[in-house]
Amino acid sequence: MINIENLELLKQQNKGILNSYFTSSLDYINYEILPYDGDVWQMRKKVIVENEQPILWTDDPYYILRYTTEVTDTEYSDILIIGLGMGVMPFVCKDVSSVDVIEINQEIIDIANDISHLNGVNILNADAFTYIPTKQYDIILIDIWECDDCISDLDIQLETLINKYLPYIRGAGFVYTPINIKRGDVIFRNIEYRNT
Repeated sequence: MINIENLELLKQQNKGILNSYFTSSLDYINYEILPYDGDVWQMRKKVIVENEQPILWTDDPYYILRYTTEVTDTEYSDILIIGLGMGVMPFVCKDVSSVDVIEINQEIIDIANDISHLNGVNILNADAFTYIPTKQYDIILIDIWECDDCISDLDIQLETLINKYLPYIRGAGFVYTPINIKRGDVIFRNIEYRNT
């Protein structure tokens, strides 16, 4: 089980989960990593085109403590994480389980490799909608939507991925979406799906 006491301590100290990996801002082709609140860091897309939602990830422990309790409070031996972001969730999970990550954006993978915080994590450059797992997992965490007002077919995409990955859940495991996702007036709250 993940040691949430360490995360609580970082939160109290206003430190990010990856704080020890950064000494200054980092600049990449399309993304940058900057300090934004105390010793908490954020990664964001540099250029936002018209009508595009800003893409932003943070290593603030608040988000792990708030939105992933189903994962942090569970014993498991392996997890598939769909969506890498800054690599915070794989980083938190890697000491308690085997971690595989699917990420479609090679630049995001390259950034994680530069930070060097995910040693032992298997990162695959693949599309979640076409990737076929080669094994079963205790938990599959789907975290690919970053938006305040999401795409119009979000519910279809979500249902497609859940139906696609549920057969790859072992025993009493589950597929989990850890964030609140808003589309219009509908909010998809962190939801857990189990095989029936």
